[in-house]
Amino acid sequence: MVAKTPRRTRQADESRRRILDAAFAIANEAGYEGTSVARVSQRSGLPVSSVYWHFGSKDGLMAAVISHSFEQWEAATMVREDVPVGSGLRDQLAANYRRVARSFAHSPEFWRLGLLLTLEQRVTEATARARFLEIRGAVVETVTRWWTARLDGAVLAARPDLPRLLARFSLAALDGLFVASQADAGWEFEAMADLLADALAGAAVAAAAVAAAGDRPAGVPPSSP
Repeated sequence: MVAKTPRRTRQADESRRRILDAAFAIANEAGYEGTSVARVSQRSGLPVSSVYWHFGSKDGLMAAVISHSFEQWEAATMVREDVPVGSGLRDQLAANYRRVARSFAHSPEFWRLGLLLTLEQRVTEATARARFLEIRGAVVETVTRWWTARLDGAVLAARPDLPRLLARFSLAALDGLFVASQADAGWEFEAMADLLADALAGAAVAAAAVAAAGDRPAGVPPSSP
């Protein structure tokens, strides 16, 4: 039988959650600069001392908000499009990037706060910025593994750097897509996601053709991809 959580621990967890929810809401409205400990205290109904007790500083609080906002964004991208069994690489990519494009409208906080921290690079935001970059690094690793599992062995042998390069390129492209979505919501972002899928699938096909060319005897012409 699982022991019950002590009342004091439950109260501390609840206070931490209230502070985090308040900071998350304010950051969504006003960004990093507009999120102050005083405002978080007022919104949460808890004293300033509680904010510092749980998070140590505004930077520590915002690092926790970055983690929380990533969880919210990740949950928003978990609703998957039906992709027919046996669908090609391009269709898998398109389904993935359409989900990400839609998440920009529903859960933009992670990208917005993180990119602001990355661009400003201020010492006072070192913890929050480091947390954002840590999460991005983990995302790159996940996408790199995804590509490694889908590229042909000959391609990986010829270009072992390719999975990580494709992962980084896709993240860089999504950064740009996010900025565009915040500047003008009228753009056809799912269509752009499809174009990104076309580009990445095309890069994979081109790499396969180059790898195949490297394995051919001299004088043998390439076959059509």
